[in-house]
Amino acid sequence: MDTINREVGLIKNVLSPYDFDRLRMHFKNNPILDSMGTDEFGRKLLGDKAEPILQEFSELLLPKVREYFNTKTCVTSYSLFAEYSDETISLEKHKDVNACTYTLDLVLYQGDPWALYIEGKPYIAKPNEAILFMGEEYEHWRETLYNNTGKIGVIFFHYVEPDHWFITEPKEKHDEIRRQMAIERNLS
Repeated sequence: MDTINREVGLIKNVLSPYDFDRLRMHFKNNPILDSMGTDEFGRKLLGDKAEPILQEFSELLLPKVREYFNTKTCVTSYSLFAEYSDETISLEKHKDVNACTYTLDLVLYQGDPWALYIEGKPYIAKPNEAILFMGEEYEHWRETLYNNTGKIGVIFFHYVEPDHWFITEPKEKHDEIRRQMAIERNLS
């Protein structure tokens, strides 16, 4: 069996200009976002159930993810679009407790770059660039940004191996599994 690449990486020109523009424009002025409030991190979220374009691009990016992480078997799990738009924005330090073995964090739009810290090291991606990392293994966060005046649009594409609980366990058990993982992480 090949060894999984566990290194954090940055790739440029993730999508063709046509595909990138189509995806960026879909979210940049999305009317659904205008009617949403923000969460405690100053962001608005849209998932792949509400936005089928996320699943389409998750499948499109699957070969890149497989190549980067050196796995022939990973599959899509879920994707999430986040627009950080409040005056104060942040992302708490955490390890993912969802189906996020492999993460491709794609920047769609931003004013000033906003670093993603992974295991204490800052990574900066520009539009159509992505940071790849193992979300369930590595602590990651974004420092609090005060006086934010723009919008930052990012998509989190997540992938897992076929034997991951997200694939093997019934959906009605997923919330309980996530709760248990969070409890175990807080105890360690």
